[in-house]
Amino acid sequence: MELKDTVERMLSSDYSERLRAEYDQASIRLEKLTKFLDKYENDPKSVILDCPVDMLYKTKFYLELYRNALQDRLTYEVI
Repeated sequence: MELKDTVERMLSSDYSERLRAEYDQASIRLEKLTKFLDKYENDPKSVILDCPVDMLYKTKFYLELYRNALQDRLTYEVI
């Protein structure tokens, strides 16, 4: 799944559809960032960083928290 695959659900009038799409978007972003950081760890010269790598790890940390919070909401609201 790609971010573009979530657009229709994000525009839905159904709250539960939007919440699921938001969770999917966070998961996609987290997966891509994790792959990028793995690539950086394996071969730092193979990637170009636009910001300090510790900022990317911080982003990953908070993105994981956000995605987990969305998962908790989905579970709690039985969606």
